[in-house]
Amino acid sequence: PNIMDGNQIIIYRKGKLKRFANIYFRVPGRSDNQTNIRRIIGLPGERVEYKDEGLYVNGEEKVEHFLGTQLIDAQENNYTLTESFTSADIPNSEGEIIPDGFYLVLGDNRAFSTDSRNYGLVPEENIIGTVEIIF
Repeated sequence: PNIMDGNQIIIYRKGKLKRFANIYFRVPGRSDNQTNIRRIIGLPGERVEYKDEGLYVNGEEKVEHFLGTQLIDAQENNYTLTESFTSADIPNSEGEIIPDGFYLVLGDNRAFSTDSRNYGLVPEENIIGTVEIIF
């Protein structure tokens, strides 16, 4: 919902890597240096779980305000926006805790997004910068 086809963005290479920040990064495991923009959901040292459309970090629920209208649409039309999973289910994870130097990222278009659920955790060295301005 934040970035649409045709938008232009400004990336800050030294932006703070924090929860819910959009980042620009090289997709892990790709030899063609494909890049993508996704939202940081899980930080190093955290345990992440999605259950019944709710995000839980270390057992505490976190509200994703940016998904408001999408969640309402999913409820009204009887479909799941974000399937339940834990950080242990993520490819290349080494247990339930996200290791140092790695980030769990998800796309805002959850039902159709390719993200950490598909290609695994994103190493910090793959992160080019944070999305700061969209126009």
